[in-house]
Formats: sequence, C-alpha cells, structure tokens
Amino acid sequence: MDARAQLKALREQARNAVCSQKLENSPLYIACQSCGAPAEFDIIHQNYHCQHCGAHTDVNTTLDFVQSWREQQRHRLKQSVTQQDLQAEIISCANCGAEVVLPAGEVTAKCDFCGGKLVRKEFNQQEYFPEIIIPFYITEQEARAQLDKWLAENRDTKEAQIISQHCKQLAAYYLPYQVVQGSVGCEVFRDGSKKKYRCAGYVENVAVNASRQMDNAVLNAMEPFDWSRAVPFEYGFIAGQRAKLQDIGPKALEQRTLEEIQEAYLPTIEKTLQTDGLDVHSRLLGESWSLSALLPAYVWQGQGVQLAINGQTGRVAVKVKKQIKTRPWYIEPALYTALGTAAFYALLLGFKVEEPEILTGILGAFLAIVFCTVFGNSTRQRLKNKYLQSEAVKAERAQGDKLVLQKVEAVETLVPEFVEKIKGKDQFVKLSFYSPSRLSRQMGLLLGMNLLPVVLSYIFGAVLNSKVDYNALAVWWCISVPVTMVWFVKFSRLTIFDFSIMQVIRPDGSLGEVISTPFEKEVAQLIGMGFKWLWRGMIAFAILIALMAVA
Repeated sequence: MDARAQLKALREQARNAVCSQKLENSPLYIACQSCGAPAEFDIIHQNYHCQHCGAHTDVNTTLDFVQSWREQQRHRLKQSVTQQDLQAEIISCANCGAEVVLPAGEVTAKCDFCGGKLVRKEFNQQEYFPEIIIPFYITEQEARAQLDKWLAENRDTKEAQIISQHCKQLAAYYLPYQVVQGSVGCEVFRDGSKKKYRCAGYVENVAVNASRQMDNAVLNAMEPFDWSRAVPFEYGFIAGQRAKLQDIGPKALEQRTLEEIQEAYLPTIEKTLQTDGLDVHSRLLGESWSLSALLPAYVWQGQGVQLAINGQTGRVAVKVKKQIKTRPWYIEPALYTALGTAAFYALLLGFKVEEPEILTGILGAFLAIVFCTVFGNSTRQRLKNKYLQSEAVKAERAQGDKLVLQKVEAVETLVPEFVEKIKGKDQFVKLSFYSPSRLSRQMGLLLGMNLLPVVLSYIFGAVLNSKVDYNALAVWWCISVPVTMVWFVKFSRLTIFDFSIMQVIRPDGSLGEVISTPFEKEVAQLIGMGFKWLWRGMIAFAILIALMAVA
C-alpha cells in the first residue's frame, strides 16, 4: 500500500471513529449539564455558561468527567495492545524473534526481516501516553506543494533560500503535545511605571509541544488545528508512521504552557498599556487539566533553520534566524524633542522675536538631553523571535480526493481581562488612561502657561497705553516651553499609567460605572508642597515678564 492510499485509509478510519462516538463524549467538548448544548467558559463567574438555556456548569464537573474519560481510555488502550499481541520487549519482533533497533525517540518500527509492526515498550507504560490524536490529513506531496508555494512567495528571504537549497525531503511525524485547559493569572509591569497590573483569563484547547527537539514557538506558528477531528488514540493510526515520545518533565511543560499563553496575551496587554515595554509573569490558577495528544506535522531542521508544516492543514511556519528588537526607546524622545523645538520656533517667528534660530537651537539641545534621560532610564529594549508563516487555512477533500484549502479568519481565542481591587474586592475591569477631560486639562495647562505673559502684557499694555516688546517675552518662553514640555511628557506619557480609568465589567458582560482617581490631584500629592510653590513662582515670574514687556 503506497503512502497516499495509507493516508486515505487513516482518514477514513478517523471519520468512522468520529461518527461512531457521540460528540458529547469528547473531553474537548464541554456540554451544558441542563440541555447538552455547547457551553463556553465564563471568565466573570469562573464556570461554563450555556448560550442556549443560560445554565451554568461547574468547572469541577468537567474535571471529574475528564478523569473518568481518561481512565476509560487507558483501559481500552491496554486491551487494544493485548489484542495486537505486542510483546513487552519491543526490540524483539513478535513475529520472527529478530532483534530490531529503534532510533532514539522513535515509537514504532517495521521489522526488516518479516515486516511486522513493533511498538516501543515505554510508549505503552509512560505517564503521558497519547489519549487523543489528530490523524494526518494531507500527504507529503501535498505538504511539499504548500512549501513550494511559500518558498515562491518568500524567495527574497534568507530562510527561503536555505530551505530551497538544503531541504530535499520532509519528515512526517506525530509530535507529542499536551492539550491544556484552565484558568490563568498574570502580573504585568510596564516600563516607567511603578504600578503592578493584573489580568486573568481561561485557556481552552491550547496545544503545547512536549518534545525538546523542536522549538515550541515554531510549532505554535503552524497552528491552528481543527479539534473537531480529534479522536481517541489507536495504535492503528501510527502504524508505519514515525512518532515522538514526550521527553520533557511536568515543570518544563508548565513553563512552556505559560510562555505560550503570555505570547498570546501580549497583543491585548500591549494595546491596553500602549507599549511593548512589558514584563509579564503568569501562573495557572486553581484546577487545570491536560490531555496527552499526538498531532501531525512535517518537519525539517538544518543550517540553523527550523521548518514545520501542519499535517492537517498544510500551514507553513519557519523561524527566522535573526531576532528582532522591539521599538527603540529613543524614537519617542526624538519625536517630542522635534515637536517641542518646532513649536518654540513657530512661537518666536509668530511674535517676530530677534535671532530665533539661536534660541531654538539651545532649547532643542536641552529638550533632547532631558527627554533622552527620562525615557532612557524608564524603557528597556527587548529581543523577540520572528516567524514567517503562510495564511491560516482549513483543509477539505473535494470529489476525487482533491485537496481544497479554504482561508480562515484569525480569531483571538486567548484574550485576558484586567483585574483591579475595588472596594476591597477583585473585579474584572476595562482599563483606559486618557479621557477628554484629562487631555483638555493637560493641553490647557500646556498652552496656558506658555501664553500667560502674552495675555498679561496685552492687558498691561492697554492699561498703560504702551506697546508690547515681544523680545522681552522670549526669556519667558525659554523657560516655560521646556518646563511645560517636560511636565507634559513626564506626567501625560509616563506617570499617567499609574492612575488608570476603570470601567467595571458586569456579570452580563456590559460595562458599568467609571471609576477614576483625579489625575492632577494625585500628581500634586506625589510632588508635595513643592507643587504649589512651583506654580506660584511661575505665575509671579510671568507677571514680572509681562510688566517688563510693556515698560
């Protein structure tokens, strides 16, 4: 039987297995205890909510069902092993008695003398033996066709050139995974902020690679898998196929799980906190559970490049050799320096102050030093791995077993909710930091302090019937522009993230009341008594400058 016919037989076996078992008997399917309809996890109430009848299903009920299903599956699998007359010592062929050497990490082999199928003893007895499997759905030739398409689209990249030259054959493997479900909590620290943010979420059907030979992030980039096609594990699926054993322990697996969750949470956290300068620390909360699974992939490694192709959908993922850096810290201070300098120069030109270029150059140098010091001490650049991947698709078979790939839209399945303590109780909230009132007060302060002596000089000039000498006002602007710019950047772009605006998320998912501590009041308390004397001194100096301008 050739590879194509064998894969066709495996697909048919998978279809029959799915049809023969009820969907509600799958551990990946959470059913409502009242009506049997699909139930989704409710982050607010920490249980499963039925969209059909509105009933709630306790998490412990699901855990009990998973444990019961696991025991039944192990018992059935042991009976299956006995029926296949697999001997304990798999290096000895059960059919002809020949000694057969299995490569390190390989689960199955074919006897070179009689063609018998052999299964490694450790595979039957290890703690994480497979409980579910997603069978191969595309052939090696079809996977190669998807790779060739990807190579054509990325021919200018160094990785594509290496693969084209050195990847002569793909290796088909069933790779070990743990499919994890459970609650997760995160602590988040933002560069330049002293506040510790907290968020929480629920992960469902997160597949974590359990083999140390492959980069977990590369395999993650070739996802998603269609879990509706997962079936209980049978040895027949891997007959004549290569499969890897799980070779990492529980602690390393938990660390991989948390790293994958953090990577999935980052887009939401970065968008909320408006930066990629973040440190995220996550942990599993309460009772979580996982299922051991075998998932199909075509892989290749060489010349420092790792390649993985989803054996169910044909999605291609490649790890880029060079790490990329997050946005350089100096971009923002350079932008603020340019804006402050341009505004100061325009101000001097507007009031026809003499020699504006010299004053502007001095101010620009001062702002550059101040802003670079502020942002340089509060922002750290980080390195990230970059992955090239083809678009997410769903594989189907048309008439004549022709492979048809349909593009699927990316769906954010791992989205955390932020948690804040309100009235002594943890509540889920939507965070924001800017509001029309906050922005208007800050902009009013910025413009008001710079234009205050201009307004006063007009008033004094009208009273004293004198002309205004705008050159005298340049002294004020040389002080007010840098002070107000530094104030605006320090408190409106850095300190403000210590004082969030919160909207409570109600049990029905709608947003409740807005809770916000007055930002200016907190800043005044943060600075102390010097805050009042600073602004009193600035106002007094503005009055003095205005009088000098009309003298």
